[in-house]
Amino acid sequence: MKQLENSILNFIETMNKYPQIESPVVKKGKVRYRSESVNLQVDDKIHLSPELKYFYEHCEIICDVQHDGHELKSMGIDLGNALFSLWSSKNLVLRQDGFRWIGIERKEDPNWNPFWLVIADVNDDPIVVVTDKEGSPVMASYEGGALFPIFWITFQLQ
Repeated sequence: MKQLENSILNFIETMNKYPQIESPVVKKGKVRYRSESVNLQVDDKIHLSPELKYFYEHCEIICDVQHDGHELKSMGIDLGNALFSLWSSKNLVLRQDGFRWIGIERKEDPNWNPFWLVIADVNDDPIVVVTDKEGSPVMASYEGGALFPIFWITFQLQ
């Protein structure tokens, strides 16, 4: 668990080291570490892996705010040529629209595994954590193509 905690702290430090110079938002969102875990606000339809649960219990995602005061559902990380949007735990259920749930009626997509959880996106291309597999593999899709593996969380939670 210490290895996961160190990785989270490194992620937050690196992210905060390079502030966004120009932004479509007044207040840039951020990720803040919490040394004590908190009770999560996550919809019952959302399945979190142990690693993802630990991440969200210890990382507060502070969402971006637009010029008109409207708070967005995610916080953005400027990658230089694209915006990486990381979704807060309470808004994860909304980010599944168009992937797990389709159409106005939000019907389950029969081709989408309910354990594929979209936690972020880059230009609306999903970053997905497979929440029912050991190690919480992270996958991505590019321009509507098939998901492909990009990362495995290899930490042992004890």
